[in-house]
Amino acid sequence: MAESDAWRGPSKITAESAVFGAYINTGSVHSESAVANAKTARYSPEPNRTTGGGMNTTGSTAQSEARRMLDAFTSVGADRFHVTFTNIREEETGFLKSRTVPSMRYNLPAWVQRSAKLQPIALPAKEKEQEETIFAGENLIIRPYTPPAVVLVQLDDLEQKQLDRVRPSAFLILRTSPKERGYQAWLAVKGGDREFTSRLKRGTGADLSASGSVRLAGTGNYKRAYKPNFPTVAIEEAHPGRIVTPAQLESMGLPEAAPEKRQPPVSPLRCSNDRPRRLAWPSFDRCMEEALARDRRRSSADFTFCCIAIDHFKRTPEETADKLMEVSSKAKENGQDYAIGQAMRAAEKVAAIPRSRSR
Repeated sequence: MAESDAWRGPSKITAESAVFGAYINTGSVHSESAVANAKTARYSPEPNRTTGGGMNTTGSTAQSEARRMLDAFTSVGADRFHVTFTNIREEETGFLKSRTVPSMRYNLPAWVQRSAKLQPIALPAKEKEQEETIFAGENLIIRPYTPPAVVLVQLDDLEQKQLDRVRPSAFLILRTSPKERGYQAWLAVKGGDREFTSRLKRGTGADLSASGSVRLAGTGNYKRAYKPNFPTVAIEEAHPGRIVTPAQLESMGLPEAAPEKRQPPVSPLRCSNDRPRRLAWPSFDRCMEEALARDRRRSSADFTFCCIAIDHFKRTPEETADKLMEVSSKAKENGQDYAIGQAMRAAEKVAAIPRSRSR
């Protein structure tokens, strides 16, 4: 789908803030014109925010969309939620654990308002971008949890063709960004498990590292790649109460074929006599710095940390998952299952690395 003006998301600020921003943005050759435009805007009518779906989003509409998304999750059994705020630098600015449904309903208006509040934030220099200060809100991210009988499957980074395959089975479809792979579908699978979830993601071509956390509909997607016109997460479709089974999804040809059972990798996961003596663990901060420098997700830093811990520090996947829960904010947000999944994926990758026999 081609990018359109409808995807030029919310960037409304006051005239005074715009004037201020025009002076603090570095490397801009349009500072004077930006100041002039900002002064003119003082006498112009205030526009409504525009979402990615082409829907004008006032404050009340944003809250309505957020409630609609919450209702979709509760309709398939979600009964508690982790809530996280992050800034455009992907730094955690707030975290609320295990909020109940009544708590979510009560606090949503205040949370949505907090997310939409634009504040100046400094962005460090990158490969092709200078250091600058821009106005941005906060990402409002939720992670839903359901009882064990129903598994929520997040199919992220879908393009239109992939989305059409899963559309009949999804209870919620979101447009999270204007890019081609900017769709996200959520399925509620009765009797699903981690192995089936993995096969479903592979079979549909979805992002395998999707953690189960999602930006709330009606709020902005504040990423550096989208500045200064940040898109708003929009609900494409909602089908409350739609729950499917693995057999139904198998009949639709969505999951990847089940692989033969294989033994978990052994060597080189536990070789304690070969551990470095000075450092017990790799530097997680360095892994995070490298991920941010390459404009990658926080999960990329988690995966890199696990690979290094298992390969070079000879840690087991279980030890690595426990350590990841200590050092990673994303692991704390997403829980033990996420940490174990990252560690096991890293163990499989390490085991697949060719080893020289003459060592």
